[in-house]
Amino acid sequence: KLLLDALYVQDEPSTSIESVPLLTEIQVYPNPISDHLNIRSQTDTPQPLLIEVFDLQGRSVYQQSYLQQELQVPLAHVPAGTYIVNVTHQENGRSFRRKFFKR
Repeated sequence: KLLLDALYVQDEPSTSIESVPLLTEIQVYPNPISDHLNIRSQTDTPQPLLIEVFDLQGRSVYQQSYLQQELQVPLAHVPAGTYIVNVTHQENGRSFRRKFFKR
């Protein structure tokens, strides 16, 4: 054991491994879009994701929860312009944000 400002650190191997999905493993395509935005998670199992799309004024134009590795976000109802998609992992709170354009 090592004493460092009243913090004890043990040099022993961990007996468990916690798998935390990284949201850098998210693909968003195509860019620009026509009617829908594809989102793909590169994780081995489906993860609970909250998909939110905002216009540049911060107004929500789409919000839906998914438990899929690959999905299509329907955006035919929004006008042409620039948008931001926010993908949040609902269990650990990590998020991924990407700007995209609609024709």
